[in-house]
Amino acid sequence: MTCGHDKQLCIWNGSSHTLSWSCILEDPGLCADFHPNGREACVGLSTGKWLVVDMHSHSILSVHSDGNEQLSVVRYSPDGSYLAIGSHDNVIYIYSTGHKDRKDDYSRDSSLEEKDSQEEGESPKGEGDNNVSDRVQRYIRYGKCMGHSSFITHLDWSKDGKYIMSNSGDYEILYWDIAGGCKLLRNRFESRDREWETYTCVLGYHVFGVWPEGSDGTDINALARSCDMTMISVADDFCKVHLFRYPCNKPKAPSHVYSGHGSHVTNVRFAHNDSYLISLGGKDASIFQWRVVRGANLPRSQSLSSASSLEIAS
Repeated sequence: MTCGHDKQLCIWNGSSHTLSWSCILEDPGLCADFHPNGREACVGLSTGKWLVVDMHSHSILSVHSDGNEQLSVVRYSPDGSYLAIGSHDNVIYIYSTGHKDRKDDYSRDSSLEEKDSQEEGESPKGEGDNNVSDRVQRYIRYGKCMGHSSFITHLDWSKDGKYIMSNSGDYEILYWDIAGGCKLLRNRFESRDREWETYTCVLGYHVFGVWPEGSDGTDINALARSCDMTMISVADDFCKVHLFRYPCNKPKAPSHVYSGHGSHVTNVRFAHNDSYLISLGGKDASIFQWRVVRGANLPRSQSLSSASSLEIAS
């Protein structure tokens, strides 16, 4: 799923490298995330609005607004019961979704495949869609995380869905107790070994080794940890995609570096089974699909370059 300044929300088929469907948004879309059930997704816009989209009927189920600043990140909790929205007004808004769906109960892939196969001849407002709409209407503001002194750039949920780690434009790392009422955790050391469902924050205890010497803090645009927690991919401002080992907590860590984009790379994400990596270009308006090629099992002390690599998926 991609969104951009052309106001298009697009769903792509990774196997055939074709567009499955798209819709026009009211304003430019800057961030998006699937609900763990795969049946709906949230899209954050440049105007402070965010949408809940039904992935089956391709319709917008509800529209919400938090301030008038652009939204930079939206992220569902692991069980889907909460939605976190990071804004350029320095606040993380937390919503209760009113329903839980685990990934292992309803996988994203099987969900989308089933819907694609049933799409032809099906009414966009079927019985299943009404059920989804009813659930979406229960999105209720749970709280706000206020403490950052600059705009929110990245955030991740802990595996138990109780905590959030967030980064901001002034290179700050903060931790939040969501279950305890969106409280700021003053003792950051206690969060160092917490397990995170995803790792997309570019600043953190486990990823500081990805930063090159002399970087100004804006050189890395995005980061993604693989699902098996062995690799990190990094998107930088110099048209490059990097591949590191995880954790990457040593300065000047070795990495693979891949060229291809003609502009700064805006985002990277691993596929659900780590077989592919997706990278998004900025002004080159391109989406690259990389195949993850694994080598023999090697001791973690050896260089990454002999353990795994990427190649363009044809």
